[in-house]
Amino acid sequence: MKKLEAANQKLKAGKVHLTLQEFGGWLSARGMFPRKDGGEGKTQQRLPLGITATPAGIDRAFALCLEIRAALDCDRFRWADWLPDYAPEKSTFGDWIEALGADYLAKGGKQKTWEKEYLGKCFNKVDWSAPLDGEVLRTIVIASPADSRTRRRLVGAYAQLLKFAGLPDCVSEYRGKYSPLTPVNPRNLPPDSLLLDFWAGLDADPWGTVAGLMIVYGLRNYECFCCDLIDYPTLYVDRGKTDRERFVFPLLPQWAERLDPSLPLPDCHGDNEALGSRVTHAFKRLGLTVAPYNIRHCWARRAFEQGLATDLAAALMGHGEEVHRKTYQRWIEKQSFSDRFYGSLKG
Repeated sequence: MKKLEAANQKLKAGKVHLTLQEFGGWLSARGMFPRKDGGEGKTQQRLPLGITATPAGIDRAFALCLEIRAALDCDRFRWADWLPDYAPEKSTFGDWIEALGADYLAKGGKQKTWEKEYLGKCFNKVDWSAPLDGEVLRTIVIASPADSRTRRRLVGAYAQLLKFAGLPDCVSEYRGKYSPLTPVNPRNLPPDSLLLDFWAGLDADPWGTVAGLMIVYGLRNYECFCCDLIDYPTLYVDRGKTDRERFVFPLLPQWAERLDPSLPLPDCHGDNEALGSRVTHAFKRLGLTVAPYNIRHCWARRAFEQGLATDLAAALMGHGEEVHRKTYQRWIEKQSFSDRFYGSLKG
């Protein structure tokens, strides 16, 4: 919005040290404000102005910014004087969640992600009719398992809501140490014999095709349902999708000979999470005693044992080299140490 940009340029030129921002069709002033809890010092916060982002509204908001600046400079700023009737303390969770959703989608966010990740896993835990309260969100976060993916997701969504509403962030400090790149412990992986026996026991079962694809090519469980075997034994994942397509070679060609590419896959539909869940439940029902994702980790182990370079292994597995290094660092460290050790002996 050019008028909003022009207003902010004037505020900057006048050294007002406030910025007008638009969220969900409403204007806010962002800058350094006294703490809402009465503590010492100032923090970067957002003050909802209760003004719509129309040309006339922007003019009015600009004038308010000058008044706010004067109050701040004279140490006369009090939150109670500036929060409009719909301010966070007097608005419901539902009001702010809906406004956040509108802003998220307006900025290119996906409807499916908003509904599944935000509404379905985070904002379904609060009473939408209750006043927005950071302490309620903090309590929910603390009650979740520490250092878990669940807590990390909750903190991300709740911090976003609090920031959007101009309230202090009281949840991010509880994020924890969870990382999706947790290094794999070699001792937790099954021997190849267990995986091969499981595969052999499925014979012509469609789930045997899934097991074979994962064992031979190290695919993610859901990738088995979007792979192309026309050029077998070279396999393509998401073929034709230029941003995601990749090809994979069989690490051990003799294993690929055991896989019959003409056999059908199970009749499964849904998004990646749904497909992955189907694989997990099916393998458990069929007697696999380890997590299906360990099949993929075992492929990475074999790659190191075969001496495949880290960058090539990462590319074939469909993730970045840094992800590969962090996930499989124990093998990389061992391989690097071994190369240096035997290299020094030869020298």
